Amino acid sequence: RVIDAIASGDPDIRQILKLASSDPTSDWIDTEVREKPQPAEVSYEGVELLSHSRIYDLRRWDPDQEKADRRGHVYILDRITLKLLESYKGDGRIIFRFPSRVENPRIRLPDQQLQGIISRVSGPIEVQGQPRNLYEFEYDLSRLLPGEPVTIEVEIIADFPKSVRAPMVTHTKTDLISVWLLFPPDRPYRTYNLVSYPIDKSQPARVMNRRYAIDHPYGSLIGWSVVNPEEDRVYECQWTTE
Repeated sequence: RVIDAIASGDPDIRQILKLASSDPTSDWIDTEVREKPQPAEVSYEGVELLSHSRIYDLRRWDPDQEKADRRGHVYILDRITLKLLESYKGDGRIIFRFPSRVENPRIRLPDQQLQGIISRVSGPIEVQGQPRNLYEFEYDLSRLLPGEPVTIEVEIIADFPKSVRAPMVTHTKTDLISVWLLFPPDRPYRTYNLVSYPIDKSQPARVMNRRYAIDHPYGSLIGWSVVNPEEDRVYECQWTTE
């Protein structure tokens, strides 16, 4: 009853409990991705991001397999809750960018109040000195009343290269960011660090000033959050499995 009560008030915990008993990728249908030649101009003036959370489900991913078709995939759920301020002067069109080092991720927009348009910019762009594929998610907020919160969700299936880090990048003011990682029972994490550093890496990484961190006793789950994170900064979880 306590778990149910907590889950009813926290969408992330509710989703994690749901993932424990179901596979969201079993009935997957991709959302159409359009091609565009150039990235769009992006502005968040007059928009407040109340929260941005991300869940990495690593339980169907085995990076130690030699053959790519046996490595499986990572399931990612991004959830952003925002509202328009009284000072907002835009046309209601808002775009979120998702630079990806993964080739051809599968993307799905679940049924929700706002349905978006996904575009992929032709040709890679440079992010932190490395080429990235840029995806844009466009939403029409013109019917949203000032102060009315709305939540946007994006689901992704990605064939990750071998990695032991999960970054969350902030580009604009956000009240709260949270990240959750689910590990397979036969490949739990052993130790982990939570660090942050500027996007341009002009300063060395430092220990993350987090609000909380959840450390699962059997290495199956990591969860953390930061209140009022700095803009243009990477917040990253780094872990070991041996």
